Amino acid sequence: MNLSMPTLLTISSILTSSLFTVMFLAVPFGVVNAIIEHIDRKAGVETKPSLFNKIVRTLFIATGILVLCSVAMGSCITKKRKDLFTEICKQPVDRILVSFGSENVEFSDNVAREFRSLLQSGRNVLAHHSNPIDEIQIHFEGARNISYSLGKDCDVPNEYWLKDITSPGCESVGCKVRQFQSTELTKFLEIHGPQVSLGEQP
Repeated sequence: MNLSMPTLLTISSILTSSLFTVMFLAVPFGVVNAIIEHIDRKAGVETKPSLFNKIVRTLFIATGILVLCSVAMGSCITKKRKDLFTEICKQPVDRILVSFGSENVEFSDNVAREFRSLLQSGRNVLAHHSNPIDEIQIHFEGARNISYSLGKDCDVPNEYWLKDITSPGCESVGCKVRQFQSTELTKFLEIHGPQVSLGEQP
């Protein structure tokens, strides 16, 4: 059988993926059950679980580990986003461009510094079942050209969502940097931004 190189590469890739899949499933299965059987022997318990029970407990433990790893990874990524935002706010920025819908406003000098300070201050709040509305876009001009969105919470007065909308994977829906409450930020936006921006807080 004379197969072309692309076909051979495709078959090789499929076989390699299948091998890794089998290894990914088999290794945890063997390790988990070996550990459990060792613990049982130490405790003087002789058990002979069925293959089905072995598979179920392996999947249960593996799922728990994956969930913990996902949570840890999410926390790590969120912290890195916060650290990046803090670093950007510390850098000298000539001006900050803010898009209130179709209207653009430029913050500079003391106003820009106050705005950056307000975005970092405020009381952090725990995530809850709500979402940001009336979002505005914030663009920092400087060494790093990066943009964020700021929206008010749909339920809680003076509560805001700050999201990264520039980093890879965040362009479409945005990645939350922080969720916080700040009456000072509300007053600032009422003074320096058009009323169509974040609307009137209830």
